[in-house]
Amino acid sequence: GRSSQDQCHRCERKCIRGSADETAVNRQDNRGKPQDGSMQRVRKGAGVIRIMAYIMLSGGLLMASWMDRKECWVYNYVWWWCMPWACLLALSEGWDIRTWIAAAGFAALQQLVFGHMYGRADCYAFSVCALAECTGDTGILWPLCHMLLAVILLTVVQLFHGNVTLDGRLRVPQPFIPYITVSFWMVTVLRYFLNATYIYA
Repeated sequence: GRSSQDQCHRCERKCIRGSADETAVNRQDNRGKPQDGSMQRVRKGAGVIRIMAYIMLSGGLLMASWMDRKECWVYNYVWWWCMPWACLLALSEGWDIRTWIAAAGFAALQQLVFGHMYGRADCYAFSVCALAECTGDTGILWPLCHMLLAVILLTVVQLFHGNVTLDGRLRVPQPFIPYITVSFWMVTVLRYFLNATYIYA
């Protein structure tokens, strides 16, 4: 009789311990769920901010394209408008100092080297876009791809219109910022699809 009672008491203790363990696990799970939900909300908020920054930056680039097309020059306040939104996009990539070093290096390259090849407004446009394109892992790879694509677009369109001489120069100067804007979005879409398909990390 005592052995059976002892076994019953042991079984009850095991059940009590088992239920206590399950309660502790459930508490840990419940503690983890709000954290996962908060992380999802943070990610959604960051995505909304990125979309808003892209829209605002696009508005500035479109304004610069219109000014360059109509007047062949761009007011500096357009670039002051674009700068904070481009910085916000750079911050959304993380706090990697290499991103800022790459963007600053590319801007210096524009002003010191390429500034003699095309207008200062074009340099400012490339520099602003570089803030949204540079990352710590790739450096200035995407801004350089952006430059190459813009030049290719300009060359193809102007060849189609017969506005390119045999030595590769334009017969009639054309605004360059519209091509910079279009190629910026092409590079942005390309980056998005490469990230989404895990080809590029």
